[in-house]
Amino acid sequence: MATQASSTFTGIGSSNAPTIVEVLETTRNPKVWCKFDMVTLSDNTIKARYKHCSKFLKHQSNSTLKYHIAQDEAASEARSFEAKEEDIILEEALN
Repeated sequence: MATQASSTFTGIGSSNAPTIVEVLETTRNPKVWCKFDMVTLSDNTIKARYKHCSKFLKHQSNSTLKYHIAQDEAASEARSFEAKEEDIILEEALN
């Protein structure tokens, strides 16, 4: 007995991802929340959006947000260190 699968296709460039409906004000920890926006999405969820990379995280826990900031800053420092090393190597090659 054959079964027929049904599927739904979306057009090229379309997305089912929720979009930001509103940016909310918060009085929570300003050291953390100065790097995030609390937003309401089109699916009625509330999320924290990291301003640097626009990643959405759960808004309930400041420790999760702090961890994301620390990971991002560590990655930025690593990229900066690598760029400095490349500059030194390039400078030595030119001399």
